[in-house]
Amino acid sequence: MTPTYDSSFEPRLRQALDLKEQAIKAKLANDYLKAYVLMTDAHDLVVDCPKQHALMHDELRHINWKVGNYGELMGDCFLAIFKPLGIFEVLAYVLKRQIISDERCRR
Repeated sequence: MTPTYDSSFEPRLRQALDLKEQAIKAKLANDYLKAYVLMTDAHDLVVDCPKQHALMHDELRHINWKVGNYGELMGDCFLAIFKPLGIFEVLAYVLKRQIISDERCRR
C-alpha cells in the first residue's frame, strides 16, 4: 500500500478535531446523544487516517456504551482488539483506497 498525499487532509483533520472537542464537551455535560452525533461526524472525516480513526473509535466506544448502541460497541471493541495488527490501516485502504502519509496518521 503506497501512502497518498491528500491536500484536503488538513481542513478535514481540523474539522474532525473541532467536532471531537465539541463531542467531548457534550459527553462531559452528559449529553451522550449529541456527543454520539458529533463524534460520528468527526469519525467520518478521518477514516483514511489510521491513527485518528482509531482515536475516534476509542471515544465512540465509551459513548456507545452510555447511549446503549451495543451493536456499534461490539464493533468498536473488535477494532480495539485488532488495532495492534493494523486493522485501521486496512480499513483506510479498503474504505478510501488511500492512506494519508502524515505523522499524525501513523501508529
